[in-house]
Amino acid sequence: MTRITLDLDALLSKGQIDSAEAARLQAFALPDRQNGLLVNILLIFGAISVAGGTIALVPNAMTGLVLALLSLGGAEFLRRSARGNSLKTLGMALTLMGTLGLAGWVGWEFREVEDGTLPTLLIALIMTASALWFRSALLAAFAVLSLGAILLSLIHISEPTRLGMIS
Repeated sequence: MTRITLDLDALLSKGQIDSAEAARLQAFALPDRQNGLLVNILLIFGAISVAGGTIALVPNAMTGLVLALLSLGGAEFLRRSARGNSLKTLGMALTLMGTLGLAGWVGWEFREVEDGTLPTLLIALIMTASALWFRSALLAAFAVLSLGAILLSLIHISEPTRLGMIS
């Protein structure tokens, strides 16, 4: 695709085009994506600030769970209703916030468990489900890392160390 940049105001002031032609050319213009990205970034900072403030005011696991579910719900709403890519960055950020929040909640709820295989497996399932549902490569990478953590927890690295096999 070839992009052409025209200064319509300069062309109008020099008399090279009339206002009707300027309006016709303006209709062909691509949308300004820089402003959309700025709006997305500001909304992401707002979401992070609200979540941080809420957790600071009500510091418990249920608050984290509710915020994670609200983030995932907001991401799903944007995925289904946003036209074009206008709020795609915000949706991706909400997906990440919600998934990591839900995984953090699982980790918090199972923090007293002696064998960490079950919570790690649940976290891997959450990451995998979110990666598939929201089609996120980043969450897919997190899911693979979670599965790696499961494999490492099954090896029990402490046994060879305790027996003096690893110095």
